[in-house]
Formats: sequence, C-alpha cells, structure tokens
Amino acid sequence: MVQDILKKQIEKWGQIQSAREEEQKLKQNITELEAKLQEATRNEDYDLAAELQGEIDKLTTKMINHENQRFKLEEHTKTVRAEFIEEIKDDNHELIEIESKLSTEKNIFDKTESEKISDEKATLLSKKARIEENEKGLVVNIQTNQEKLDEVLNKCDEKAKEHIAKKNKLDEAIYKVDEQITELER
Repeated sequence: MVQDILKKQIEKWGQIQSAREEEQKLKQNITELEAKLQEATRNEDYDLAAELQGEIDKLTTKMINHENQRFKLEEHTKTVRAEFIEEIKDDNHELIEIESKLSTEKNIFDKTESEKISDEKATLLSKKARIEENEKGLVVNIQTNQEKLDEVLNKCDEKAKEHIAKKNKLDEAIYKVDEQITELER
C-alpha cells in the first residue's frame, strides 16, 4: 500500500513539475508577445496589435488553466501526502502493538522457561544430594562389610588351621598305623 502511494506521489510531482515548466514557457511567450504588442502599438499597427492581443489572451487563458491544473495537482498531492502520513502512522501503531505483544509473550516465555529451569535445577540438585548421601552410606556399608568379611575370613583361617593341624595329626597316626600293619604283615 505504501509503495503504491509513493508511486502516485512521484507521478504527481512529475506532473506538477511539467505544469510549472509549461507555465514558464507560456509566461515567456506572453512576455515576448507583449513586447511585440507594444511595438505594434507604437507603430500604430492596430491590426497586428489586435492579433497579438488575441494570442496573448489565448496564452493567458491557457496559462491560467495550467495554473489551475497545477493547483489541483498540488492539492491532490497534499491529500495523498496526508493519506501517506496516516498510513505510516497506522503502520507504526500496528508495529508498536505487534512489538508490545511479542515483548509480552517473550517475557512470559522467558519467565516460564526460567521457572522450569530453576525447578529442574532444584530437582537435579536434590537428586544429586540423595545420590551423594547414598554413596556415602554405601561406602560406609562396604567398609563395614569388608571389615566383617575380613573378620569372618580370619576366624575361618584360624578354624581351618586347627582342622588342618588335626588332619595332619590323623594323617601321621594313619601313616604310623599303616607302617605297623605293614610290619606285622611281614
């Protein structure tokens, strides 16, 4: 819409400029004819003077028509300019409303997303604290269980030593018995 108005405005300015140039040419022609009219009047050539006056009247009428046409074009240009300014104002108001709406939506989105991020961060920190607490508990449990296992293994080793010693004594006793049986069989 704005481009159309600008095209029309440029077109009208061109027409106004053409009308001004035409008016200048007509004024110049009238001035030249008025000089010839004065000379014809001085020379008492009334027929030529009447003819020149007729041409001057025609050119003056034509110049007045051009001035009227230029005036109408200038008035139309002012109207178009006012419409153009109104259009720009309306567009600016519309842009301001859109910008305001977008800014509000952005702020709401930023706030909502910030809250979500804060909530998620708090949740993750809470989970991290629980994991760290559980990890500490597991380390303590592992240490406690390792100590108990070491204790049980030590007890098992002691009991096993006792049984191994008994077994070794029994093996020696069996060996002695086997030797005695072998001697008796001989």
